[in-house]
Amino acid sequence: MSIQEFKDCDDMKIRVWVDNGHYFPEVMAARPDHLKELQSWETRHDDVLVCTYPKSGTLWLWDIVSLLISNQSEVLDRVFDTSNLELNGTEKLDELQSPRVLQSHMTPHFLPKSIIQKKNKIIYGIRNPRDVAVSMYHFMLKLHDSWSSYKGSWDNFLKLFQTGTLGYGSWYEHVKGWEELQLNKEHPVLFVSYEDLHRDCFKEVKKISEFLDLSRTDDTIHGIVKNTQFDNFKAEKLKSVGHKLTAISKDGKDPYFRKGIVGDWKNTLSDEQSEEFEQTIVQKQGKSNLIRRYTKGHQLV
Repeated sequence: MSIQEFKDCDDMKIRVWVDNGHYFPEVMAARPDHLKELQSWETRHDDVLVCTYPKSGTLWLWDIVSLLISNQSEVLDRVFDTSNLELNGTEKLDELQSPRVLQSHMTPHFLPKSIIQKKNKIIYGIRNPRDVAVSMYHFMLKLHDSWSSYKGSWDNFLKLFQTGTLGYGSWYEHVKGWEELQLNKEHPVLFVSYEDLHRDCFKEVKKISEFLDLSRTDDTIHGIVKNTQFDNFKAEKLKSVGHKLTAISKDGKDPYFRKGIVGDWKNTLSDEQSEEFEQTIVQKQGKSNLIRRYTKGHQLV
Protein backbone atom coordinates (compact mmCIF):
# COMPACT_ATOMS: atom_id res chain seq x y z
CA MET A 1 0.00 0.00 0.00
CA SER A 2 1.43 3.33 -1.00
CA ILE A 3 0.78 6.72 -2.55
CA GLN A 4 1.77 6.73 -6.21
CA GLU A 5 2.16 9.82 -8.35
CA PHE A 6 1.38 9.96 -12.05
CA LYS A 7 1.81 12.78 -14.54
CA ASP A 8 -0.36 13.76 -17.48
CA CYS A 9 0.95 14.90 -20.86
CA ASP A 10 1.79 18.36 -19.45
CA ASP A 11 3.49 16.93 -16.34
CA MET A 12 0.57 17.86 -14.10
CA LYS A 13 0.52 15.49 -11.15
CA ILE A 14 -2.20 13.22 -9.87
CA ARG A 15 -1.74 11.07 -6.78
CA VAL A 16 -3.65 7.92 -5.90
CA TRP A 17 -3.41 5.47 -3.03
CA VAL A 18 -2.66 1.99 -4.34
CA ASP A 19 -3.73 -1.19 -2.56
CA ASN A 20 -2.81 -4.44 -4.33
CA GLY A 21 -2.96 -2.76 -7.72
CA HIS A 22 -6.30 -1.04 -7.06
CA TYR A 23 -6.51 2.75 -7.06
CA PHE A 24 -8.21 4.84 -4.37
CA PRO A 25 -8.37 8.57 -3.57
CA GLU A 26 -5.18 9.75 -1.89
CA VAL A 27 -7.13 10.86 1.20
CA MET A 28 -7.61 7.18 2.10
CA ALA A 29 -3.91 6.86 2.85
CA ALA A 30 -4.67 8.40 6.27
CA ARG A 31 -6.19 5.04 7.32
CA PRO A 32 -3.93 2.45 5.65
CA ASP A 33 -5.33 -0.55 7.55
CA HIS A 34 -8.99 0.33 7.19
CA LEU A 35 -9.78 -1.70 4.06
CA LYS A 36 -8.37 -4.81 5.71
CA GLU A 37 -10.43 -4.17 8.83
CA LEU A 38 -13.51 -3.56 6.71
CA GLN A 39 -13.28 -7.03 5.18
CA SER A 40 -14.17 -8.66 8.51
CA TRP A 41 -16.67 -6.03 9.65
CA GLU A 42 -20.13 -7.44 10.34
CA THR A 43 -23.08 -5.84 8.59
CA ARG A 44 -26.65 -6.15 9.85
CA HIS A 45 -29.31 -8.14 8.05
CA ASP A 46 -31.38 -5.03 7.27
CA ASP A 47 -28.46 -2.96 5.91
CA VAL A 48 -28.84 -1.59 2.39
CA LEU A 49 -25.87 -0.45 0.32
CA VAL A 50 -25.92 2.30 -2.30
CA CYS A 51 -22.89 2.07 -4.53
CA THR A 52 -21.73 4.14 -7.50
CA TYR A 53 -18.64 5.15 -9.38
CA PRO A 54 -18.05 8.76 -8.24
CA LYS A 55 -20.12 11.53 -9.88
CA SER A 56 -22.93 9.21 -10.91
CA GLY A 57 -25.71 10.82 -8.90
CA THR A 58 -24.62 9.32 -5.57
CA LEU A 59 -26.11 11.94 -3.25
CA TRP A 60 -29.41 11.92 -5.15
CA LEU A 61 -29.72 8.14 -5.14
CA TRP A 62 -28.65 7.77 -1.50
CA ASP A 63 -31.29 10.29 -0.43
CA ILE A 64 -34.01 8.58 -2.44
CA VAL A 65 -33.22 5.21 -0.85
CA SER A 66 -32.98 6.74 2.63
CA LEU A 67 -36.32 8.51 2.23
CA LEU A 68 -38.00 5.32 1.05
CA ILE A 69 -36.67 3.35 4.00
CA SER A 70 -37.64 6.03 6.53
CA ASN A 71 -41.04 6.45 4.81
CA GLN A 72 -40.79 10.21 4.44
CA SER A 73 -40.50 12.64 1.56
CA GLU A 74 -38.80 15.74 2.97
CA VAL A 75 -35.16 16.20 1.98
CA LEU A 76 -32.87 14.82 4.69
CA ASP A 77 -30.74 17.12 6.82
CA ARG A 78 -27.75 14.82 6.44
CA VAL A 79 -25.56 13.38 3.70
CA PHE A 80 -23.88 10.05 3.15
CA ASP A 81 -20.51 11.09 4.63
CA THR A 82 -21.19 9.26 7.91
CA SER A 83 -22.29 6.05 6.16
CA ASN A 84 -19.49 5.78 3.59
CA LEU A 85 -17.70 2.46 4.11
CA GLU A 86 -14.21 3.42 3.00
CA LEU A 87 -13.93 6.79 4.74
CA ASN A 88 -15.37 5.89 8.16
CA GLY A 89 -13.92 3.63 10.79
CA THR A 90 -15.96 0.55 11.64
CA GLU A 91 -16.63 1.97 15.10
CA LYS A 92 -18.35 4.97 13.52
CA LEU A 93 -20.39 2.76 11.23
CA ASP A 94 -21.48 0.69 14.22
CA GLU A 95 -22.90 3.82 15.84
CA LEU A 96 -25.42 4.31 13.01
CA GLN A 97 -28.95 3.28 13.90
CA SER A 98 -30.77 0.62 11.91
CA PRO A 99 -31.97 0.42 9.28
CA ARG A 100 -28.74 1.78 7.79
CA VAL A 101 -28.30 2.98 4.23
CA LEU A 102 -24.59 2.47 3.71
CA GLN A 103 -22.68 3.99 0.81
CA SER A 104 -19.52 3.17 -1.10
CA HIS A 105 -17.63 3.91 -4.32
CA MET A 106 -15.66 0.67 -4.11
CA THR A 107 -15.86 -2.44 -6.26
CA PRO A 108 -17.33 -5.66 -4.78
CA HIS A 109 -13.83 -7.02 -4.14
CA PHE A 110 -13.32 -4.63 -1.22
CA LEU A 111 -16.73 -4.96 0.41
CA PRO A 112 -17.11 -6.51 3.85
CA LYS A 113 -17.49 -10.26 3.33
CA SER A 114 -20.65 -10.21 5.44
CA ILE A 115 -22.46 -8.14 2.79
CA ILE A 116 -22.09 -11.03 0.38
CA GLN A 117 -22.78 -13.72 2.98
CA LYS A 118 -25.95 -12.03 4.26
CA LYS A 119 -26.99 -10.97 0.76
CA ASN A 120 -27.61 -7.40 1.86
CA LYS A 121 -29.52 -5.61 -0.88
CA ILE A 122 -27.49 -3.27 -3.08
CA ILE A 123 -28.61 -0.44 -5.35
CA TYR A 124 -25.97 0.42 -7.93
CA GLY A 125 -26.23 3.79 -9.65
CA ILE A 126 -24.79 4.07 -13.14
CA ARG A 127 -24.37 7.11 -15.39
CA ASN A 128 -23.15 7.81 -18.92
CA PRO A 129 -19.35 7.71 -18.58
CA ARG A 130 -19.05 10.81 -20.77
CA ASP A 131 -21.05 12.82 -18.22
CA VAL A 132 -19.20 11.13 -15.35
CA ALA A 133 -15.86 12.24 -16.79
CA VAL A 134 -16.98 15.86 -17.26
CA SER A 135 -18.55 16.04 -13.80
CA MET A 136 -15.53 14.45 -12.13
CA TYR A 137 -13.12 16.84 -13.81
CA HIS A 138 -14.96 19.91 -12.51
CA PHE A 139 -15.37 18.29 -9.09
CA MET A 140 -11.67 17.50 -8.71
CA LEU A 141 -10.62 21.01 -9.62
CA LYS A 142 -12.76 22.37 -6.78
CA LEU A 143 -11.40 20.05 -4.09
CA HIS A 144 -8.95 20.94 -1.38
CA ASP A 145 -5.41 19.71 -2.08
CA SER A 146 -5.73 17.04 0.62
CA TRP A 147 -8.54 15.47 -1.44
CA SER A 148 -7.30 16.04 -4.99
CA SER A 149 -3.89 17.12 -6.23
CA TYR A 150 -4.84 17.35 -9.90
CA LYS A 151 -4.87 20.77 -11.59
CA GLY A 152 -4.51 19.80 -15.25
CA SER A 153 -6.49 20.45 -18.42
CA TRP A 154 -9.69 18.74 -19.54
CA ASP A 155 -7.94 17.12 -22.52
CA ASN A 156 -5.33 15.51 -20.29
CA PHE A 157 -7.83 14.55 -17.60
CA LEU A 158 -9.88 12.67 -20.19
CA LYS A 159 -6.87 10.49 -20.96
CA LEU A 160 -6.48 9.73 -17.24
CA PHE A 161 -10.17 8.82 -17.04
CA GLN A 162 -10.00 6.47 -19.99
CA THR A 163 -6.98 4.65 -18.57
CA GLY A 164 -8.45 4.47 -15.08
CA THR A 165 -5.62 6.47 -13.53
CA LEU A 166 -7.89 7.97 -10.86
CA GLY A 167 -9.12 7.23 -7.39
CA TYR A 168 -11.46 4.19 -7.73
CA GLY A 169 -9.77 3.26 -10.99
CA SER A 170 -11.50 2.43 -14.26
CA TRP A 171 -15.18 3.24 -14.74
CA TYR A 172 -15.43 0.28 -17.13
CA GLU A 173 -14.00 -2.26 -14.67
CA HIS A 174 -16.10 -0.79 -11.86
CA VAL A 175 -19.33 -1.38 -13.77
CA LYS A 176 -18.27 -4.85 -14.88
CA GLY A 177 -17.44 -5.82 -11.31
CA TRP A 178 -20.91 -4.99 -10.07
CA GLU A 179 -22.58 -6.63 -13.04
CA GLU A 180 -20.58 -9.82 -12.42
CA LEU A 181 -21.61 -9.84 -8.75
CA GLN A 182 -25.25 -9.96 -9.74
CA LEU A 183 -24.79 -12.51 -12.52
CA ASN A 184 -22.24 -14.88 -11.02
CA LYS A 185 -23.10 -14.79 -7.32
CA GLU A 186 -26.81 -14.17 -7.75
CA HIS A 187 -26.60 -11.29 -5.33
CA PRO A 188 -29.61 -8.95 -5.00
CA VAL A 189 -28.33 -5.92 -6.94
CA LEU A 190 -30.63 -3.38 -8.56
CA PHE A 191 -29.14 -1.22 -11.30
CA VAL A 192 -30.55 2.29 -11.57
CA SER A 193 -29.35 4.68 -14.25
CA TYR A 194 -29.02 8.41 -13.78
CA GLU A 195 -30.68 8.87 -17.16
CA ASP A 196 -33.72 6.77 -16.24
CA LEU A 197 -34.10 8.72 -12.99
CA HIS A 198 -34.29 11.87 -15.07
CA ARG A 199 -36.62 10.39 -17.67
CA ASP A 200 -39.18 8.89 -15.30
CA CYS A 201 -38.23 9.42 -11.68
CA PHE A 202 -41.53 8.13 -10.28
CA LYS A 203 -41.12 4.82 -12.12
CA GLU A 204 -37.54 4.37 -10.90
CA VAL A 205 -38.29 5.30 -7.29
CA LYS A 206 -41.21 2.88 -7.27
CA LYS A 207 -38.91 0.19 -8.70
CA ILE A 208 -36.43 0.80 -5.88
CA SER A 209 -39.23 0.63 -3.33
CA GLU A 210 -40.41 -2.71 -4.67
CA PHE A 211 -36.85 -4.07 -4.77
CA LEU A 212 -36.52 -3.23 -1.07
CA ASP A 213 -39.88 -4.88 -0.32
CA LEU A 214 -41.32 -1.61 0.93
CA SER A 215 -45.00 -0.71 0.75
CA ARG A 216 -44.89 2.99 0.01
CA THR A 217 -47.92 4.92 -1.19
CA ASP A 218 -47.92 6.75 -4.50
CA ASP A 219 -48.29 10.00 -2.57
CA THR A 220 -45.07 9.31 -0.67
CA ILE A 221 -43.22 8.44 -3.87
CA HIS A 222 -44.55 11.54 -5.62
CA GLY A 223 -43.33 13.58 -2.65
CA ILE A 224 -39.86 12.06 -2.85
CA VAL A 225 -39.72 12.72 -6.59
CA LYS A 226 -40.79 16.34 -6.18
CA ASN A 227 -38.48 17.15 -3.29
CA THR A 228 -35.37 15.54 -4.78
CA GLN A 229 -35.52 17.34 -8.12
CA PHE A 230 -32.26 19.19 -8.67
CA ASP A 231 -33.06 22.83 -7.84
CA ASN A 232 -35.06 22.08 -4.71
CA PHE A 233 -32.72 19.30 -3.64
CA LYS A 234 -29.68 21.56 -3.99
CA ALA A 235 -31.31 24.42 -2.09
CA GLU A 236 -32.42 22.20 0.80
CA LYS A 237 -29.09 20.40 1.09
CA LEU A 238 -27.06 23.60 1.07
CA LYS A 239 -29.37 25.11 3.69
CA SER A 240 -29.22 22.15 6.07
CA VAL A 241 -25.79 20.58 5.52
CA GLY A 242 -23.97 23.05 3.31
CA HIS A 243 -21.09 23.22 5.79
CA LYS A 244 -20.40 19.54 5.21
CA LEU A 245 -20.57 19.82 1.45
CA THR A 246 -18.21 22.79 1.33
CA ALA A 247 -15.72 21.43 3.88
CA ILE A 248 -13.69 19.59 1.23
CA SER A 249 -13.54 22.44 -1.29
CA LYS A 250 -10.54 24.70 -1.67
CA ASP A 251 -12.54 27.94 -1.77
CA GLY A 252 -15.41 27.18 0.62
CA LYS A 253 -17.92 26.84 -2.21
CA ASP A 254 -20.12 23.83 -2.91
CA PRO A 255 -18.26 21.32 -5.13
CA TYR A 256 -21.09 18.79 -5.44
CA PHE A 257 -23.99 20.45 -7.24
CA ARG A 258 -23.11 21.70 -10.72
CA LYS A 259 -25.82 21.24 -13.37
CA GLY A 260 -27.56 17.96 -12.58
CA ILE A 261 -28.52 17.29 -16.18
CA VAL A 262 -28.19 14.52 -18.75
CA GLY A 263 -25.93 15.02 -21.76
CA ASP A 264 -23.79 17.93 -20.60
CA TRP A 265 -20.83 16.09 -22.12
CA LYS A 266 -21.95 17.44 -25.51
CA ASN A 267 -20.90 20.91 -24.34
CA THR A 268 -17.40 19.73 -23.45
CA LEU A 269 -16.21 16.88 -25.65
CA SER A 270 -14.88 17.81 -29.08
CA ASP A 271 -16.04 15.77 -32.07
CA GLU A 272 -12.74 13.93 -32.01
CA GLN A 273 -13.00 13.20 -28.28
CA SER A 274 -16.59 12.02 -28.71
CA GLU A 275 -15.55 9.57 -31.41
CA GLU A 276 -12.59 8.32 -29.36
CA PHE A 277 -14.88 7.88 -26.36
CA GLU A 278 -17.26 5.79 -28.43
CA GLN A 279 -14.41 3.60 -29.62
CA THR A 280 -13.16 3.12 -26.07
CA ILE A 281 -16.61 2.08 -24.84
CA VAL A 282 -16.95 -0.43 -27.68
CA GLN A 283 -13.46 -1.82 -27.00
CA LYS A 284 -13.93 -2.14 -23.24
CA GLN A 285 -17.56 -3.20 -22.97
CA GLY A 286 -16.83 -6.91 -23.25
CA LYS A 287 -20.00 -8.80 -22.36
CA SER A 288 -21.40 -5.97 -20.25
CA ASN A 289 -25.00 -5.15 -21.09
CA LEU A 290 -24.83 -2.10 -18.81
CA ILE A 291 -21.90 -0.54 -20.67
CA ARG A 292 -23.39 -1.42 -24.05
CA ARG A 293 -26.35 0.84 -23.26
CA TYR A 294 -23.97 3.80 -23.54
CA THR A 295 -22.85 3.10 -27.10
CA LYS A 296 -24.26 5.15 -29.97
CA GLY A 297 -27.69 4.14 -31.08
CA HIS A 298 -28.79 3.07 -27.61
CA GLN A 299 -31.32 4.88 -25.48
CA LEU A 300 -28.98 6.26 -22.81
CA VAL A 301 -26.58 8.21 -25.04
